[in-house]
Amino acid sequence: MIHYSCIGATGYVCGEVLRMMVNHPDGELVNVLDTYGVGDAISTHHPALRGFYDQTILDLTEDGHGTKVGSAMYPAFTKYFDASLSDTYTHDVDKAKELLQTTECSMKEICVKTGYSDPNYFSRSFKKNVGVTPTEYKENRGKGQEQGSV
Repeated sequence: MIHYSCIGATGYVCGEVLRMMVNHPDGELVNVLDTYGVGDAISTHHPALRGFYDQTILDLTEDGHGTKVGSAMYPAFTKYFDASLSDTYTHDVDKAKELLQTTECSMKEICVKTGYSDPNYFSRSFKKNVGVTPTEYKENRGKGQEQGSV
């Protein structure tokens, strides 16, 4: 049996991984964790999973006994992997750009769909990667707004 958990439960990537694993004959979802949507059913954020998973989103910042763990996972991650967690955990900027250009989704909805739980972090990260804020990008639908564009 393959036991798996999903960190960033409300994000786009987690939803896609859960969709891929739903029919795996040896897979069993143990838990889903996030800092956003704690206490919600996973299907609240991923309606396509309704009827397949009934897990409730657990708080990523607690260890299950009420103890805050916060950044405790960072040293553990770097102990086992030759990269920092922030270098490894990337968000889907291309998906955010597509949603900003083609939908009327709110910034919060786009954050959730692209793996961000904090809209402020989303905005800073987007500007760092694209060169303009998500709002500026949306207002101009991406035309001539990216770094290096003429």
